[in-house]
Amino acid sequence: MRNGWLTLSLSLLLLFTTVAPAAGPRPFTGSPGAGTPQFAFWYEDWHDNTWDKLQPANVIIGIPPKAVADIHAHGGRALVYVTFYQAVLGREFVHDRPDLEIVGFHTGDGFLASAFGGKDNYVLCSNGRELRQRILAYLDRTIGTEGYDGVFVDNSYLPPAANLVCDAKHEHVAPGSKGGPAYIDLLSQVYAAVKKRNPAAIIVTNPGNPNWADQLRSGNQTLWEVSDFVLWESYGYTSLLGSGHDRWQATIAQSKDVSPSPHAQKLVALAYPRDPKEALYSFVMARIYGFAFAANLGESDYQSSRDGGHFGVFLHDLPVALGAPEPAANQPRSSGVLTRRFSQGEVAANTGSESWSFKVSRNSVLYSPAGRSEVKAGQQVAVAPGTAVALLFR
Repeated sequence: MRNGWLTLSLSLLLLFTTVAPAAGPRPFTGSPGAGTPQFAFWYEDWHDNTWDKLQPANVIIGIPPKAVADIHAHGGRALVYVTFYQAVLGREFVHDRPDLEIVGFHTGDGFLASAFGGKDNYVLCSNGRELRQRILAYLDRTIGTEGYDGVFVDNSYLPPAANLVCDAKHEHVAPGSKGGPAYIDLLSQVYAAVKKRNPAAIIVTNPGNPNWADQLRSGNQTLWEVSDFVLWESYGYTSLLGSGHDRWQATIAQSKDVSPSPHAQKLVALAYPRDPKEALYSFVMARIYGFAFAANLGESDYQSSRDGGHFGVFLHDLPVALGAPEPAANQPRSSGVLTRRFSQGEVAANTGSESWSFKVSRNSVLYSPAGRSEVKAGQQVAVAPGTAVALLFR
């Protein structure tokens, strides 16, 4: 996820791949003290006022150990960032180049470099016994000693390693198993270990998009069954600039396919909005299709002119308290408008090319690209093409 714009290029390759039906998802059964999870990613320094900036989020991903106590003091939960797909020499899971013999993924062409590039960045052997022991020790430290409330597992296993068998001389848990199935077996072990430590802990995985979550499988078990939540990265807006930033056409088409699936209840749509208008649009679209929402948050790169990075703090400008949704999204209205009603509000997104308006049914707080305002029952609200609005009922 830190390499979100690189993940996008792989996700696009996988987006239209035909997949076999997957087994039904295991529902999230934790009892979060902080209520329904509202996720926020934060990879920058943690300060005394950071929690307030991230409100109304209650599950914070990517923060350093020093932030855990502060998050707990506010009633929130902290998820540690980790990837079991790759490692840079000298960091977590691989000590140095000779250590690759013990934990690296080897083929006839040598040790596989990560699909995300980078100096000395190598694919880990998901089938390696020593790697699994190191991962379990890592979980004992982060979940047990440091007090994290779960893990965010980034960069799920990718081709070519997913479709190959590691031929390294180190001991393998299931000799002859390909990297992808072995990875699901590894995550099953991770899931069990984390839940044993903390039954209410949250495990979030990032396959890039739902299609790859279906394809990563071991027998009848897929990524869905070893995850409480699954991330859909670059939902609608990517971390690229220019023409690569907006990919709503493909996103909407795939959302229509995924939304009826029971897997939709586990999806967290991660968008890379660059301003409040894009944040509102991506939030509304995710909620229309029944997905949870998260945005890549941060201040260091806000309004920067480079690809990648952190694009601002927008959650406080979003109507996250919409309540329970209606059973299904409404059918598209004229001019490509999508709407959905919730127990505490309603939303509309205009995906067409013509302006559309509707009459407010109840006194509400209106969230629009112009900001927040009070509206009364009977008032007309216009929704311009490529924008979204939301109403929170009074």
